[in-house]
Amino acid sequence: MDHVTSRRRVAANPLLSGFGLGSWERHQEVVGIVMLNGLAVLDLASSMARHAAERHKLIAENVANADTPGYRARDVQDFSTLVNDTFTPRVTRPGHAETGVAPIRPAGIFEPELPVEPNGSTVNIEDQTLRAVESQSQYRMAMTVYDKTLDLLRLGLGRVR
Repeated sequence: MDHVTSRRRVAANPLLSGFGLGSWERHQEVVGIVMLNGLAVLDLASSMARHAAERHKLIAENVANADTPGYRARDVQDFSTLVNDTFTPRVTRPGHAETGVAPIRPAGIFEPELPVEPNGSTVNIEDQTLRAVESQSQYRMAMTVYDKTLDLLRLGLGRVR
């Protein structure tokens, strides 16, 4: 893979671009790691972060429309449901198990069964706040898994941060 192609892949990956890489050295380090995009754990962390961002976007829309009469709150399916539909463990040789993770399909948007407020809306600010906290925790977990995986790979290569 040439340098230009690797930069394009960095720019196309939401985990590698737009999340404050901060410095040219960090960018160069990430460009060097782009080859590892095929690792299932990195793909899973990336999917989890995208899912959390999508859910957070819907929560923000719900809160913005809380006073709109008749507005129906929306949410996305749980990430665990999406993963369980695509995760298939397989044995590649005796005594060795590998996890095969197919690309996680996009989360389905649905209208959860929530009590109706006096204005006809189903948006409850307290409920949406709790959902936002869950979404933020999910995003942090994805970023932690991604970062720790890169730390392990650096350690294996003899590069300590």
